[in-house]
Amino acid sequence: MKPFDDMLPEEQEAQQKELVALLHQAYHASLASTASEREQAIQRVGERLALMTNNAALPEETLPGQLNLEQTSLQEPAAFGGRPRRGKRAIQLLNTLAAVLVVSLLVGGSIVLFTTRQSTIAGPVGAPRTVRGEAGGLEMSMSITPGPYFLSEVLVAEMTLTNHTNTTFLLREGLCFPALGLEQSGGESPHYTLPLYGNLVSMGCHEGQGTLAPGQTITDQQYEILTSSGQVTLTTTAQFVKDVVTREAIHPDFGPVDVHGTSPVPNPLGHWPSLQIQVASHIPSDRLFSLQLQGSQVHINASPAFHLLYRYIVSCDSHGVTIDNGSQSWEPISTRVLRMPGSDCPGNVRWQYAVSAAGYAVVAGKYPA
Repeated sequence: MKPFDDMLPEEQEAQQKELVALLHQAYHASLASTASEREQAIQRVGERLALMTNNAALPEETLPGQLNLEQTSLQEPAAFGGRPRRGKRAIQLLNTLAAVLVVSLLVGGSIVLFTTRQSTIAGPVGAPRTVRGEAGGLEMSMSITPGPYFLSEVLVAEMTLTNHTNTTFLLREGLCFPALGLEQSGGESPHYTLPLYGNLVSMGCHEGQGTLAPGQTITDQQYEILTSSGQVTLTTTAQFVKDVVTREAIHPDFGPVDVHGTSPVPNPLGHWPSLQIQVASHIPSDRLFSLQLQGSQVHINASPAFHLLYRYIVSCDSHGVTIDNGSQSWEPISTRVLRMPGSDCPGNVRWQYAVSAAGYAVVAGKYPA
C-alpha cells in the first residue's frame, strides 16, 4: 500500500514540487539563520512565484533579488481551462505558504530580540555558587552571586555559621567588625582600587565579642568588590576567641586587679570554606551603567529593576585641617538621583561617590568634577 500523500495534484507537478521543497527548507532554517539569509530565502521564493505565472519573465529593469508585486499577484491567465485554473490555485496556495513563512520569521526574530533585550537588565542569573565546610560540630557555608566575574564587579556573599554542638563559642565582633568576614587572595594585574580617597573618622567602632550558642545560626551578607584579575580565591572567615583574665597593676594605691579580655583560638573547623573564581580584566557591556552630574546632583541611568548600592566621602577643609566623613560600607538606595550630603563645613567641600549593584561594575565620580 502506498503511503498517505496529502499533497494536491498541482503540488505534485515537478515545477511545484521544487518550489514547495524550497519553502520547507527556508521554514526549517528560519530560526537558525541570520537576518541576511532569511531575506535571501524570501527573495528566492518571490522570484519563483513570479516565474510561475504563464512562464512570464521578469522585466528587464527588475534587478536580481527584486520582486514585481503586480506581475506576481495581479496578472490573470490568458485563457480559461483546466490547466490555467490549477496554476492559479497553486499560486494562491504558495502565496499563503509564503505569508506563513514571513510571519514565522517575524515572530521568531521578535522573540530573539525580546530575549536579548531582557538579558541586558536582568543582572546575574542562575544558581549562586556555594561551598560548605563542617568539622567538630560546626558548619559554615558561603554563597556568592553567579558569574561572569570581572574586575571592579560588586558581588554579594551570603555567609552562615551553625553550631551543632552543646558548647557555646565566643566570636570577635563589633559595630565595624562583623562576626563573619570575606577575604580575597591571589589574582594578578590589572588591579582595581575603589576611587574614594580620605581618612574616615570611625565613631563607635569598638571591638567586642559575641556568642554562638548551641543550635544557633548566625548569618552575614557582605558586598565585595573584585580587585584583582585572573584566578581569585574567596574565603569566608570568623575569629574564634576565648576569655582571658590577667592581673595588672592599674594604680599603686589599689594594687593588682583582674583585667578581663580575649585572645584568639585556633579555627575549630580546621580550614575555612573557599571558592576559586576566574576574574576577567574587562567589563561586559551589559554590566555597566552611567552617572550624569547636573549641578550638585547625580542622575543614575539604570533600570528601575536594579537594587543599587552607594558609598561616599565628603571632605571638609576647616582651619587648615581636612575632615573626611562618609559611609563605611555599601548602603542600599532606592533613588535614582543623588544629592551631596549636608555639611556645616565653612571651607572647601568635596564630594566623592560610587554607585553599583550586585553583579555590576562600580561607577564613580566627584563634585566638583
